[in-house]
Amino acid sequence: MDTELGEVEVPADVKSVVVLTGSRDLDIALSLELPVTGYPKAPEAFDLDSPLAAEIKQADEDGAETLYTAGDEEVDIDAVKKADPDLIIGAVQDVTPIHDELKEIAPVLPIGDFSTATWQDDLMLVASATGTEKEGGSLIADYEKRVGKLSDKYAKVLADNKFAPVSYDGEEFVINGTRLLSQMLQDLGAEPSKAFNEALEGVTGKYSVDEIGDELADVDALVALVNEKSVWQSLQSNAQFGKIPAVKNEAVVRSDEQTHEGAYYSAMHALDVIEELLEMLDADSK
Repeated sequence: MDTELGEVEVPADVKSVVVLTGSRDLDIALSLELPVTGYPKAPEAFDLDSPLAAEIKQADEDGAETLYTAGDEEVDIDAVKKADPDLIIGAVQDVTPIHDELKEIAPVLPIGDFSTATWQDDLMLVASATGTEKEGGSLIADYEKRVGKLSDKYAKVLADNKFAPVSYDGEEFVINGTRLLSQMLQDLGAEPSKAFNEALEGVTGKYSVDEIGDELADVDALVALVNEKSVWQSLQSNAQFGKIPAVKNEAVVRSDEQTHEGAYYSAMHALDVIEELLEMLDADSK
């Protein structure tokens, strides 16, 4: 198979898969029911469940082991080698610096991320490499069916309100148009706010606490992406945050950066988050 880093020969019968990044790659491997034997664990900062919580639990019960902490540590080559995979899957930016070392262990399948490729494209790349195209196609069809149902059910709410997904780390607010949840809102046909529309056009919005009330003055429906519970709690008493129409009208749902990236399971989880917001708006309109 031809990949971004060259030709890769994947075994016909994959018995052991290690994923390197722990986001889109892990989601894809689990959703295609590949035999995951090693993966990086999520950082401890999250108090919300992973979109993959149930699937990770099942993988652990089937013998998968955590190899290192995602994001906080470099890929542990020795841990990958010890897991003895016959296929390695990882985001291309994580694979590239250590590609030669990884190739000595097993064939390496690099995939993109939210800024370079859709999750559907990467899902089918891995599916094609592992003989699971039917499963991959079924997952995408399932997602599209749900998007269609939600778009029809909440068509008026999606058209009459302006939406924005906003990340906050305790210092800066960010609106990124290429992240998974941003794409879900687009797929649903949600009307974007001014700042969100600019992000969708390629200009990532970055705002201070003092700016946020004015920059999001047109936002009727807000997905707040906040990793830590303490940061989320402190934000509730922030006067500038309180000026946002969505906050005034309690049309806000919280998620975290675990919905920035992913594939089928993460996309369906993101739709759960958005549906909760749509239900709030729908109830208010009646």
